[in-house]
Amino acid sequence: DFPKQVVYFNNVFKLLSTYILPFKQLCVDSKIQYRFNNTVTHTGRLSSSNPNFQNIPTAHGLKYNIRDLIVPPKGHKLLVFDYDQFEYRLHAHFSQDPVLLEMLNSKRHFHTETAQRLFGSTTSDNLRLAKGVNYGIPYGEGYKKLASELDISLNEAKKLILRHEITFPVMHQWRRRMEVGAKQNGHIQTICNRKIVVGKQEGYKAIDYIAQGSAADIMKLCQNKIYALPRQEFPFIQRIQVHDELVCTAPESVVEDVANQIESCLTTSVK
Repeated sequence: DFPKQVVYFNNVFKLLSTYILPFKQLCVDSKIQYRFNNTVTHTGRLSSSNPNFQNIPTAHGLKYNIRDLIVPPKGHKLLVFDYDQFEYRLHAHFSQDPVLLEMLNSKRHFHTETAQRLFGSTTSDNLRLAKGVNYGIPYGEGYKKLASELDISLNEAKKLILRHEITFPVMHQWRRRMEVGAKQNGHIQTICNRKIVVGKQEGYKAIDYIAQGSAADIMKLCQNKIYALPRQEFPFIQRIQVHDELVCTAPESVVEDVANQIESCLTTSVK
């Protein structure tokens, strides 16, 4: 029990020192004013500071969930919007891999579908492996790192990468072209033709930069469109943007109308 108590204490102390006490110091009239940074991240994602509101943890087995501290004003509702499998959809858009396109268009759970295609079954362990694969191999992750993250042997990791390449051949062809092009040109281009510099030894980051940079472009276009909505008719406030997610508040009486308008902005900002 003692090691578990030590881990529990460390988790509680981190919440207290990193979030609760700083939040208490920054809080004015039950509100916290943080900063959005537009030019800090390399890919163009918005970042948040003083405090970092994009990195609020979940409970992680603790009794208390710090996210429960975030509540809307009285008479208002929290509205949360996000893009489902945002970066994978960008991979599919750029690569036009027919297998990946079919998976995403099928509306089936992405990690479950990956497990079925790679392993032929969706056991809990295969789902764990599929999720790790989806967050690693499409971005050019090597077998050593994959083996360490998934707690499998190096040989199993090599076979898993090969199986993934056989399952998604067009995507991997595109990935290799982008990596070569990034090394040769010194940059990649996002969906909006914005250039992101890639170092000479960083060709392996090409897909990560393309996906994150394109997602950032789309989210900023969405927010511009949302900002232009008439506030007298749709009296909402955008509270935070966390990569592929927007959090807003709106009066209970207009929640449905606001939700429909913001959803329209999210689905029509880029064609």
